[in-house]
Amino acid sequence: MTMEFVEDLFDLCDLQDIMAFARSCRYIAGQVQWYLRRKLNILSARFFNNAADLAFILNACDAVISGSTALHFLLPIVSTPWSPTDLDLYIPLRCQLQLGHLLKKRGKSNISLYSTSKIFTVLTFTKADKKVDVIVSSTDCAVLPIFQFHSTAVMNFFTGNSIFCAYPSLTFRGLSMISASTLYNGSFSPVGMKALLKYKQRGLAFVSCPATHEFQFACKSANRSLTDDGCLWVDIDYVPRAGRRPENIFERFGIVDVNWALGGLLCGAPAAFVQPYIRETCDDSCVRI
Repeated sequence: MTMEFVEDLFDLCDLQDIMAFARSCRYIAGQVQWYLRRKLNILSARFFNNAADLAFILNACDAVISGSTALHFLLPIVSTPWSPTDLDLYIPLRCQLQLGHLLKKRGKSNISLYSTSKIFTVLTFTKADKKVDVIVSSTDCAVLPIFQFHSTAVMNFFTGNSIFCAYPSLTFRGLSMISASTLYNGSFSPVGMKALLKYKQRGLAFVSCPATHEFQFACKSANRSLTDDGCLWVDIDYVPRAGRRPENIFERFGIVDVNWALGGLLCGAPAAFVQPYIRETCDDSCVRI
């Protein structure tokens, strides 16, 4: 197969279908690696003069890309008519100053738009028509704020060499559930409503929890984890193998795991209300004196 044919074929597929191709043989797995790296390079070139700059920032700052950009990366190019207009970069608290140095400019803070507890601050970097929003986590785990946002549609991210989707059974069917976290902690705002409308206009259908019960790991009352079988992990360097064991998570983020539940009103749970939560499991083997 020529590279042009491979690209045209994979442009018709979402990430889940592409990974199914990758498991067919070693040759196809190599083509999938090439295609995913090419998509990352094209994405990087939209926001940085040098495509390698974004990969370097992601690796140097233990950062991830989420939001519209990550969702767009998961979906078929041919049948996804919209394109992300900005880049959402999530970094751990300890890397805030380092990132500012790497970007060689000072960002404008717009923390007033956000009130979720896992966000320390949000910085916006603009150049011409390009905008990068840097979401600084309140802890040393960059991904925690992602699981507190408005819906499952944006609970995805990628690093310099891996891709993650928290709810593939919904996302690849064009479905999404609204998270109860913002509704019950008082942080739901006009900005959140605008975001929900944006994703609805992009073709996503918002469904209630009972409508998802045919899919394993989708219930809003369920305890979820970065390491459970309901997540989709792709390690580009090792396609089609993907590491979601605690040691793989630790290598990426310096933590052992992240657990969360969307929460909300009774849905097959023993209580009338399931409290939304998110927590990280850290490595406490090193005792500081």
